Amino acid sequence: MSWGTTLMLGIISKFNAYINKDIGSDNESNKISVTIRLLCLIVMVYFIVRMIIDVAFGIGILAMCDFVTFGVSICGFLASYHISKNALTWMFIILTSVWGIANIWMCGMESSAQNFILLVIILYYFSSYGRYWFKALFSLVYFGFYMLMGRLFAAKDPYLTITGMQNSVYHTICMAMMIVCISTVAYVFSKDSQTLENKLIEYNHKLEEKASTDPLTLLYNRGKALELLEKLVKKSDVNTFSLSICDIDFFKRVNDNFGHDIGDEVLKGIAAILAKATKNRGFVARWGGEEFLIVFPEMNGDDACASLYNIQNDVRKMVVMAGDKEVKVTMTFGLTEYDASLGIDQNIKEADNKLYRGKESGRDKIVY
Repeated sequence: MSWGTTLMLGIISKFNAYINKDIGSDNESNKISVTIRLLCLIVMVYFIVRMIIDVAFGIGILAMCDFVTFGVSICGFLASYHISKNALTWMFIILTSVWGIANIWMCGMESSAQNFILLVIILYYFSSYGRYWFKALFSLVYFGFYMLMGRLFAAKDPYLTITGMQNSVYHTICMAMMIVCISTVAYVFSKDSQTLENKLIEYNHKLEEKASTDPLTLLYNRGKALELLEKLVKKSDVNTFSLSICDIDFFKRVNDNFGHDIGDEVLKGIAAILAKATKNRGFVARWGGEEFLIVFPEMNGDDACASLYNIQNDVRKMVVMAGDKEVKVTMTFGLTEYDASLGIDQNIKEADNKLYRGKESGRDKIVY
């Protein structure tokens, strides 16, 4: 990183810290103070641009007014570090209203300064919590104020003679500043809400994931597996699929001889093999204890059986160390191709029956 970039980042960091500096008032949010500081900075830029334009147009009195308002904006910015939130809000509302009236009187309604009433209303709505009836009353009063200005100034010529082109320029920069100001208010007050909403979405996602995941193997649990099966059955583009109920052979001996810690390691090892074998090709769930459910979408029984042979060989090769002893296990699989006429429960029962036939006939085999 160059020294220029480092310097710029340092300046931005200090500026950000200065803008967000808390006034230290108890029980008050710093957000409105930060918002008004940003608005004051935007207004300062606006009046600098106005001064340049007014000088270019040769309207000295307007340039002087812009300079005075620029100075008032600086005072408002500095005051935000010393006065309370409510006092600061009303100060900004009053100064903005006075400037709007003065600008309309001097330049006419075509300058669009009356639109700053929208900014005042939006700022007031965000500046305090509750008191909705008062906010509604405030809006009505300012709407009446807007209508009154329309009546008073629409039929009168402005104090200064402003050409159509000049009015067009004033209107453009005024509306541009309005958009920037309203966007700033919306950003500051929606940022926390959006952050909180994103955190809530993420938290809910984690809760949902936790509720659907077996904590030991990190596979789907039984409830989630049934949910996924129901979705699979309802998919019109899935013509056929196969499912298998499988079980670790003599798993009780592993727990009895080596302890439940080693038994857990065996379960996690099996889960890893099954998850890898079904990645992007299906899904697997811990069905209960040492039993697992494997689902092979878009696979007939023969293709699923070929996949199970690979899984069976990987399980045979798996080794879990219990001290200096090797622990090896095998699995028995009951496999069935899904029959839509039987329903989910009956198909699972069919696979389960085949699993038990495999156990009764010697284990470590696939019954299809």
